[in-house]
Amino acid sequence: MATYYSFFGLILVLIGAFVAFTSTSARVDFDKKRVKRSTEIFGIIPVGKWIPIDKEMKIGIRKTNQIWSSFIRSNRKLDIRQEGYQLILYGSDNTSLMVLQRTDTLTSAKQALEKMTTELKLTTREAIS
Repeated sequence: MATYYSFFGLILVLIGAFVAFTSTSARVDFDKKRVKRSTEIFGIIPVGKWIPIDKEMKIGIRKTNQIWSSFIRSNRKLDIRQEGYQLILYGSDNTSLMVLQRTDTLTSAKQALEKMTTELKLTTREAIS
């Protein structure tokens, strides 16, 4: 009830909704052969630019290893590992442009890579790094 009567409360609710629901994603348009890295503001408003896919671009798999660290009350460090694989779109000069998809296993990453290369008619980058 206090939110409806307080301007400060309304501002706090809007900031909380922005932080809670804003996310990023990648969209692939197989028909027009383009990709888009977008940010969904408040979870519903997509913002981003479409990138046309050239014949010189490549798709590859990259292994990820993220470690989330925190310190608990007894001054002990708690590490949580998150391992996985990412499908990366590389430009014609072999620089990584964007992450297309994230997977947990290498077999699912290879299946997704096979689907992307056949649909977009691109070559694969050799090494998994």
